[in-house]
Amino acid sequence: MDLSIYMHQNNMKQLFILFLLFFFNFSHAQDTLYLPVHGLGHEKYVLKEDGTFNYSSYLCGSTFFSFGTFKKTIFGYRFSYDSAKCPSPSILEVKNESINDSLILFFYSMVDSTRLPIFNSLSIGAEQHWCDFDSIILPRKSLNSNILTIGKTSDSLVFKFDPTALELHVYLPPTRFGYNCGINDVRKLKKTKWGYMHKVKVYDEIREEPWKKGTKRVVHQYYQLRSKNDKYNIN
Repeated sequence: MDLSIYMHQNNMKQLFILFLLFFFNFSHAQDTLYLPVHGLGHEKYVLKEDGTFNYSSYLCGSTFFSFGTFKKTIFGYRFSYDSAKCPSPSILEVKNESINDSLILFFYSMVDSTRLPIFNSLSIGAEQHWCDFDSIILPRKSLNSNILTIGKTSDSLVFKFDPTALELHVYLPPTRFGYNCGINDVRKLKKTKWGYMHKVKVYDEIREEPWKKGTKRVVHQYYQLRSKNDKYNIN
């Protein structure tokens, strides 16, 4: 075979491989990896077009979040976590040159910025209010303080704000029962015909000797890929 022809074919193969790698790394048409946990809740990765992800788990009444970046390859997914991206409750003031006779509060999930019903009490100074929706309108004449308190228990949230603001956008945890945010132990998911697999090591409890670890088993968990346009996609 002529050397120039051989080199041309070899270069074409290399370009084809590079194209495949590029395609699998940057094609994110399907954007949610979902794992139902029977009787306990679910876990999911929301994959974004910019290569970042939001992870959340809702299991046995507890909530956990992680944030970071991901890469999609022909073998599955790889995740890199960044605990510095964990959000905190916050408040954003929207102002206007003219001041009307009411203040509007909008509530959002601090995880994904979706509107969030709070089902909780709130107070500004001595005025108490109950909110069971994702927003509330308060008469401006009732504002005798610049401190907003949400909740009555020891885990209440307190914000300072400008009473002349037109709107307050309040970003809160998506659950009243507390949450944790940090590093998840899932580093990669392997593509299989049953879904994207994660291996988990568990230990069966010894009832007679519960202080011991028991027998070790490997459990295969399969995350299902859901499209953002899929009517069965769970948000």
